[in-house]
Amino acid sequence: MKKILLTAVLGTLCIFSHAQVTLSLLATESTCENNGSIEATANGVSPYSYELTGPQTDSQFDPGTVNFNSLVPGTYTVSVTDNAGQSTSENIEVTGNYVQPDLNIAVTNVSCPAGTDGGLV
Repeated sequence: MKKILLTAVLGTLCIFSHAQVTLSLLATESTCENNGSIEATANGVSPYSYELTGPQTDSQFDPGTVNFNSLVPGTYTVSVTDNAGQSTSENIEVTGNYVQPDLNIAVTNVSCPAGTDGGLV
């Protein structure tokens, strides 16, 4: 009995370990109301599941790099999980320089119902 137990203890034990998944992010400024973007690249065991949270949300499944497009300015969190179950997340800001146009329109009404002297300035 002791010999069998000793054999089991001295048997081969294989432990597989995967490196932690890493995430690289690159933001592109929003120059209009919602044309910013985030490029996300993961390194680990592909394929990857990406999730975007923030002012807008999205999720994508891809073996490599993904792009989240049509984003409004704001702070976003990108999370990634690789095929080995390892996950990580990073925060990134999409900046924006879009300013809503300020329109001031002055109306000049026509002087009579059939008149053509009205206008917009």
